[in-house]
Amino acid sequence: MTPQWALGFHQSRAGYKTIAELTAVIHGYKAAGMPLDSIWSDVDYMRDLMNFEVDNINYKDLPNFLKTVLYNQHWVPVVTAGVPQRIHSYGGLPPYIPFHDGLDQNVFIKASQFIDTPFTGQQYADDAVFVDWSAANSTAYWSKWLGSLHA
Repeated sequence: MTPQWALGFHQSRAGYKTIAELTAVIHGYKAAGMPLDSIWSDVDYMRDLMNFEVDNINYKDLPNFLKTVLYNQHWVPVVTAGVPQRIHSYGGLPPYIPFHDGLDQNVFIKASQFIDTPFTGQQYADDAVFVDWSAANSTAYWSKWLGSLHA
């Protein structure tokens, strides 16, 4: 059954680059006497357009925001269908673990029946691979990483 808050008033827009901007929008709704059940963040909250990872500079106060600013409201982060590969480690950053985990679990759509590497396409990231939802362990893979984001 759909939760009641999901049927309520939502605000969603790309471009909320910081927690301060989200907070200002919420306060604007409150000041105008308008209801707001949920605020959505597009990919702006992500670090380097990577699913399951939060920008620890512009969204570093996310836990505090969720506890103090949102009162009886919900924050919904957009999670894109494409999982970036980020194969190369830039600036000493570690490899992107969700991609490598998906490779290990063989959950990505293959380039073809004759090529065993994942199909690479573009979404927000230009090096995206996509989960093959017919793979037996695809749901477990996706749930694991959504849980990681939630935590």
